Amino acid sequence: FRTVEVARVESRSAHMARITLAGPALEGFDPGLPAASVRFLLPGHTNEVALPTWNGNEFLLEDGSRPIIRTLTPLRFQPGPLELDVEIGPPRARTPLRMGGRGQGRRSRGGRRYGAFRSTGCAGAR
Repeated sequence: FRTVEVARVESRSAHMARITLAGPALEGFDPGLPAASVRFLLPGHTNEVALPTWNGNEFLLEDGSRPIIRTLTPLRFQPGPLELDVEIGPPRARTPLRMGGRGQGRRSRGGRRYGAFRSTGCAGAR
C-alpha cells in the first residue's frame, strides 16, 4: 500500500469526478497496461485508515472485518510531479465517500490525507 494525499478534485460532469492523488509514495509507481487498476483503501467508521493484511483470498483488518476498498483505473500518471489521476462516479449509499451537495458526507480537499492504494496487475507495484 502507498499512502497518498488528495491534491485536487475536479468535477467532470454531474456524475463524474476526477481525483488527483499525489505524494512521495508514488515514486517508482508503474501504471502498467491500459487495463491496470489500483485499489483505493478508504477510512472506516473511525475516520482512520487501517492497513489490512492479505489472507490469501481477501484483505482483512485486525478484527477480521473487511476494509472499504474500491478498485479504480488509473487515467494518467505523471512521474515528474508524482501525481496519479483517477475518475469516480457517484457511490452507492453505503460508501463513505460522497460527491456533490453541501453537507453530504465527507468532502475531499486538496492536501488532505484521504487514503492509501495498492496497485494490482502492475510490475512496479509494491
